[in-house]
Amino acid sequence: MRTIKAKELKKWMSENKDFQLIDVRSENEFKEKHIPGALLIPMDQIPNQLKLIEKNKPIVIYCLSGIRSFKTALYLKQELNLEEVYNLKGGIIMWSA
Repeated sequence: MRTIKAKELKKWMSENKDFQLIDVRSENEFKEKHIPGALLIPMDQIPNQLKLIEKNKPIVIYCLSGIRSFKTALYLKQELNLEEVYNLKGGIIMWSA
């Protein structure tokens, strides 16, 4: 599984790299705090929302600490046969640090 560190993600964002950022936490968690530009698709809704996944660009998945996003990234990689799926290492906790 590919991972990306918060520092590298911030660099991608500052360079306007074309990628999709997906938050797989709950709606309440998202409302409390999220990374700017993220699309909210709670983990349990991913199978029903595959049409929202942009398959032609790198995808970065995140959650609170990296567990849910790891499982989701693995699912997307297997289900959609995607190569460029990244799990944000440490989730939003590391993003905020």
